[in-house]
Amino acid sequence: MKYRPEYNPKVIGENLRRLRKEKCLSVKEVQEYLRIGSVQAIYKYENGKGYPQADTMFALMELYEADINDIIHKHKTVIRHDNAKFDLYCIGEYLIPELNIIINRINIDVPKEQKKRFIHYYKHAESGIAG
Repeated sequence: MKYRPEYNPKVIGENLRRLRKEKCLSVKEVQEYLRIGSVQAIYKYENGKGYPQADTMFALMELYEADINDIIHKHKTVIRHDNAKFDLYCIGEYLIPELNIIINRINIDVPKEQKKRFIHYYKHAESGIAG
């Protein structure tokens, strides 16, 4: 018999924060959009201390223009030595190569200092992902 999967609240929280920031939204703006009492609920979700109710999660997905996979699966962003941006989509510890190939066709310019940090991160992340 197959059992339901378990979801990591920290990963979900990190993704909710990342998606909010990608949309350049403040916690206050999200709180007002959701019409909930305080910003503390948003912080609770983003810190992995609780899950939004289903209707709230659907509203967040709509606001962030995201699907459930953007929220529940681990997301990593690295910059290769050739400055190509790579979003690494994972299911557990496994990369999804086909999705990575499709998504990562965009080259971007990165400030030199940030590039150094990402290259350093990439080298360490790569060894951790491999196993």
